[in-house]
Amino acid sequence: MEFYGNISRYVEYFDSFMVQKAIEEILDIISKANKYIDIVEPWKLFKEKEKNKEDLGIFIYTLLNIIRIVRNIIKSNNARNIK
Repeated sequence: MEFYGNISRYVEYFDSFMVQKAIEEILDIISKANKYIDIVEPWKLFKEKEKNKEDLGIFIYTLLNIIRIVRNIIKSNNARNIK
């Protein structure tokens, strides 16, 4: 999954006061994360967690990074708005 294009477009739109488009980029990242969850099917991996330990670790690591990216985007732009 590719998020860097979304991030750069988000920054471009936000800096240009195109808030609706910026929000659409965040929603696209979230949609891609949801699709990733559907593809990986972690609930199935968890049923045999000893066998799938590495795959579960990769899934959790990836999902946490996606959450961190979205959080940082929102957090940094909120800070810019306050200034």
